[in-house]
Amino acid sequence: ANWDWHESITQPFRPGWNTVVFHLNESTWKSAATGWQPTGGIANLAQVKRLGIGLYGYTSAGSVRVDNIRLY
Repeated sequence: ANWDWHESITQPFRPGWNTVVFHLNESTWKSAATGWQPTGGIANLAQVKRLGIGLYGYTSAGSVRVDNIRLY
């Protein structure tokens, strides 16, 4: 498959409950087309097939619960 990858800007998390919002229709996304700068939109937004959530940079053990995902 010929996939276009898009990545959001980093979202900080703090211990406890966090609400994180990713605006899929704004021009704040990184991709190869933008040189991986957060200045573009998601190409072919209506054709998005998968969503991945990655967490990195944490050194303490813990758990993450993803809940209430809404796409508009």
